[in-house]
Amino acid sequence: MNFRLFGFAGCISGLIATNAMANVVGSDLQNFVPAASRIDGATVHDALTIGQGRFGLGLFVDYAANTLPYFKEADGTTRDRDKSLNDSVTTLDLSLVYGLTSFWDVSMAVPFIVAQQVGELDETHGYYEKKGLTSYRMGSKVRLLQAGRFALGLVGHAVYNRVEDNPYSDQKRWPSTSLELATSLDLRVVTLMVNGGYRWRSGEPGEDILTKLPVERYGDQIIYSVGAVIPIGSSWAAIGEVYGARNWDEFSSESPRSTSISESVLGLRYSIRPDLQLHFGGGAELQHAISSADVRGYAGIRWTIGGEEKAPKATEIPMVQTLPKPDLVIDLDEVYFKFDSIEIRDPKGYQTMQRLSEILREQATIERVVIEGHTCDLGSEAYNQRLSDRRAITVEKWLTEHYGIDQKKLHSIGWGEWRPKMSNDSTEHRRLNRRVTFRVYFAKTGLEPSKLAGSLENRRP
Repeated sequence: MNFRLFGFAGCISGLIATNAMANVVGSDLQNFVPAASRIDGATVHDALTIGQGRFGLGLFVDYAANTLPYFKEADGTTRDRDKSLNDSVTTLDLSLVYGLTSFWDVSMAVPFIVAQQVGELDETHGYYEKKGLTSYRMGSKVRLLQAGRFALGLVGHAVYNRVEDNPYSDQKRWPSTSLELATSLDLRVVTLMVNGGYRWRSGEPGEDILTKLPVERYGDQIIYSVGAVIPIGSSWAAIGEVYGARNWDEFSSESPRSTSISESVLGLRYSIRPDLQLHFGGGAELQHAISSADVRGYAGIRWTIGGEEKAPKATEIPMVQTLPKPDLVIDLDEVYFKFDSIEIRDPKGYQTMQRLSEILREQATIERVVIEGHTCDLGSEAYNQRLSDRRAITVEKWLTEHYGIDQKKLHSIGWGEWRPKMSNDSTEHRRLNRRVTFRVYFAKTGLEPSKLAGSLENRRP
């Protein structure tokens, strides 16, 4: 069903593209490119992935002022350096990302030109003759390494051109591909992300476009981006990013714009709930370059669906991915953890685990116990995911090492902040959400779940 949804989105985009072509500006240098996943910043990629079986849907609108190139007039002047409103272009970016595995995402985005305003049509400049779809942007991200708070990944993109008379690459169908290393470091108070790689560019201006615009071919680029996400309370986060590209060719001798790009954005992210985010912010060029705007503003939404039973797991136990509904769920409210810690907060937590271990040894009909770690919503989602993994593993090791429980019966999994017991609207409620839940599965014959719950309750002090 998930793959059918992915294919359906591609078919719809293809139908829209039929009448959305023919402009003279180009498709492969959309400088503001929203990242696909809720894990990422605005444009910079986190090395972590969205999670197996999860879909991410994104919709971003970007308004860019003075982004079109103007060329020198007969008297040698150009409007391109004029900071008054010369032109504006509004783009819409639709994206879809899917987690094939816990470490591999695939994505597709379809950027549209939805509005354009041009002040001086009598001056030589680039502009869109027809609004619509400019390209398909295919992507893939692989998480290569995750060591504590540090992660390393590989991100690749390929652009399929849907633009007629593209001055950058003529009718080349695949005008650009890129490959980047993505790193992220979660320090709880801030998540730092650094991306760096290479963009291969192919094609050159066609003869027809050269009669309209004095543009030249330029080649490959070194690409980079850095970003920081700073949590503000439980729902808000501030985002700051710088992204760009380095190239040594000349775009046009008649234009002051450089082929080396450098832009910055500042924004805010608001999490309505863990699976739904709002983004908004603005940015400006740091270097006057191709497709760079004097000023831009953006707004977006990201929605994550599916995969509730396929969150990243702390131990490699494939059967956890497909476990049926448990016979009994025990939410032991004494197993709580200190803030930002895997240390159990209350000595009663150890007493609770001891009582549970006694029952596990006595009841041979218990076939499997899944230990689930949970966190409150303070900190980033990626950090909380790792913390919940560690908490679940801590309880599993305690039960096996201190109480001699057969490890084959125990499986641990972390859910991060995705399954709160209480709303995260107070210090007390957040404390209650930092917990461990046990899902108990029985053999087909044996003690009824209600009797086990009663046995556990009778052992409480």
